[in-house]
Amino acid sequence: DFIKHRKVDLIHTQHAYLRSLGSLIVGKTLKIPVVVTIFSSEFTSSSLKKLRTVASHICNKANYIISISEHAKNIARKNKVYNSITVNYLGVDSSYFDYKSNLEELKIKYKISNETVILYVGWLTERKGPQILLESITIIKSKNIKVFFIGPDHGLKERLESTVRNRNLTNVHVLGSVGNETLKAFYSLSDIFIFPTLTQDEGFGLVAIEAMASGTPVIGSKIGAIPEVVQNNVTGFLFKPGDYVELSVKITMLVENNSLRNKMKI
Repeated sequence: DFIKHRKVDLIHTQHAYLRSLGSLIVGKTLKIPVVVTIFSSEFTSSSLKKLRTVASHICNKANYIISISEHAKNIARKNKVYNSITVNYLGVDSSYFDYKSNLEELKIKYKISNETVILYVGWLTERKGPQILLESITIIKSKNIKVFFIGPDHGLKERLESTVRNRNLTNVHVLGSVGNETLKAFYSLSDIFIFPTLTQDEGFGLVAIEAMASGTPVIGSKIGAIPEVVQNNVTGFLFKPGDYVELSVKITMLVENNSLRNKMKI
């Protein structure tokens, strides 16, 4: 009744999960077109493996499918989605990340002067790979760096903090969750952004775009949709997922070459 009285012309649902099945049923019952946006995790997440046939059914019965990357589209095709799919990449408002406030305060708090600032933003969980970045930091010879891990704890924060303490990595800070203003400040302060994910679930990689919008080159894993977001040797580097040695080499290249870093800014 709510939808009938609101004269809804279109139902748009995100992710081909069970909740989207409800949207599909309502749309078909009331003869309202249904659009589904897919993110790839519907077909790649191990926790949703039993529901992949449901996800395919939802996509094939929908009136229109939007995919956030070619990777997500290809994954859907491999899972027997034959309906038409249009790729529409995600984006950010670059003016939102043109941030200059609070920078000096953070520099003072974390004693940042002329060091190269390396940033990770994302869930603190193994599949996102922050432990790969931390391992790479332990073998980087340059000590003129500051490393920050930002993001909600999903089971890995304590382990990261323990490694930092045990190896006496005084230049590494595991901050966990921070407010939006602080996050924007760190994006602006950072010189290199690391996206070390290990999973095919990455249907796009929005944090990489946020870093680029802040003028920061990105080093990302060559997996999922990351190669669609990070142009290797243009806006950053790609490396083999989980290879912390290769990651350390790529980080060192940017730490030691200011002109290359500046060239990779967009």
